[in-house]
Amino acid sequence: MITSNLKILNKKRDRLFFDKYKYSISFLVPFSATLRGCTKPNGDAEHLEHRILSRYNLFKESTKIFDDFAWIRKLQDVDPNELVFNLKKTFVFLNKLSDSKIVYNNDWLTVFTNTLDCVEEATELSCNHIKVTEAKLTIPRGCVSCRHSQHKYRIYLRHTLPTKAEHNNMRQFVNTYKDYIFQSRVFSEWVQDRWNRFRPAEYYFFFETDDLGLEAMLDLTVPGLKSRVCRIISDKYSIVEE
Repeated sequence: MITSNLKILNKKRDRLFFDKYKYSISFLVPFSATLRGCTKPNGDAEHLEHRILSRYNLFKESTKIFDDFAWIRKLQDVDPNELVFNLKKTFVFLNKLSDSKIVYNNDWLTVFTNTLDCVEEATELSCNHIKVTEAKLTIPRGCVSCRHSQHKYRIYLRHTLPTKAEHNNMRQFVNTYKDYIFQSRVFSEWVQDRWNRFRPAEYYFFFETDDLGLEAMLDLTVPGLKSRVCRIISDKYSIVEE
């Protein structure tokens, strides 16, 4: 079986993925974001082929390269009929999944599940572009492991779309306290993004700090944006709790 040769990564966590799933299976399927919303119980798949071709025509001059992929390397060379066929095949695969959660991120799909039964079929869809991660519950609840962090706390954002005013407030918050926080790359890019290129906050956006009082300041600045606060366990730095 393919699963016997697949390396499963272990991720130290204080909880299962979404507090429910043991495995995270990520794999690349070009244009898979087109399927977003279609795989929900009340999703509309009636015009799926039209959606795929419309998106393809919009992006077909893209310079993006899909290195070492089975049926596509660059969009200019792909047969639209083959694109539709493979995305419909992916759609059927996703709809067969039970007791799972599907997350779309551009051309990448992530299936959160408690079984590896679907890995073989996912591998057939994505060739060598697949990663399986198992949640290892080795960290106390409410903590996060980070080898190089020199801070005590990590504050995560939730998946939400703030208003323009709330986004500006968040930028002002960061500029005010920038000397007291460490920002993750995606978080800092999101904060400084212009409104016409704005995207929602994501659950993996975070900043780190030694001042837990910034949690309350964030709640006052942008109510509802904070997801959770984790105590940082560092393998490299011994941080003493005051």
